[in-house]
Amino acid sequence: MKASSQIQMSKFQPTHFDDTVNLSDEHPLKEFFVLLTKTLLIIGAIYLIIGITLEFFITRMSVEREIWLWNKLGITQQYVSRDISIDAKGKNKDPAQQYVQRLFNKIPDEIKPEGYDFRVLLSNEADPNAFALPGGTIVVTRGLLDSLKTENALVFVLGHELGHFKNRDHLRGMGFGFAGLAISALLAGQDQGVLTTLSGVFGLGELSYSRHHEQEADYTGLEALIGVYGHAGGATEFFEAIMALDNGITDYIPTIMSTHPDSEKRINVLKEIIKQRNLEVLETKSIQQFKAPDKL
Repeated sequence: MKASSQIQMSKFQPTHFDDTVNLSDEHPLKEFFVLLTKTLLIIGAIYLIIGITLEFFITRMSVEREIWLWNKLGITQQYVSRDISIDAKGKNKDPAQQYVQRLFNKIPDEIKPEGYDFRVLLSNEADPNAFALPGGTIVVTRGLLDSLKTENALVFVLGHELGHFKNRDHLRGMGFGFAGLAISALLAGQDQGVLTTLSGVFGLGELSYSRHHEQEADYTGLEALIGVYGHAGGATEFFEAIMALDNGITDYIPTIMSTHPDSEKRINVLKEIIKQRNLEVLETKSIQQFKAPDKL
């Protein structure tokens, strides 16, 4: 009886629910930044792995494979249709473009890398620039022609771009570029604005990638200049023109300078080479002036 009464007298005491057990002691903002940091590190690691892998194979492919791949991608054609004056038959009849091509053709064949059917295109962009596209295309902007006083300097620039083909520099950075675009596309989906921004962010890592290759390309530019004119006159003019633009208009920095070493240093290196090799520096030839087309 006593045991029974004791059981009856005991009452159930409900336990209060603790609603804080799943709450973190960390501040939400701190958790967010930790998660963001980890995500960025993972994305960065993926970017490096993909970029290094692609870079390894791209820079080692044959010229024939390079030309085939670039034609398949159709990037040169897209650039041409957007920015360069081409007639209905696919030919550029711009006298300025033909002039630049004739100068390029004067460069001795032994300076030009084998396997390419080189062509030079004149872009209507105002920025003074020149660059090599995979597949054997060299693009020169009208802004570059306007900034140079002699055709000797233009031949040096064309030879410089040949140096990039010779050293396969025009392929360097493509692996990281493709990796960045792939990750950007995954993150942005169809949002073109976000895609453009992310592509620019990933591209920042490539700006310094080719700087140590520029000096080698300058050597080829000098060889092209000597091969055409027999002397080194005009070798430093391009860099002097760039320095004048950079000093005069701080907001107008040419695209070509974004990956190039300091112009003054390159001028000094070229002058030292000319001195060591006892090269002549003779009179240069004025560059021809052309009126810009009214329409692309």
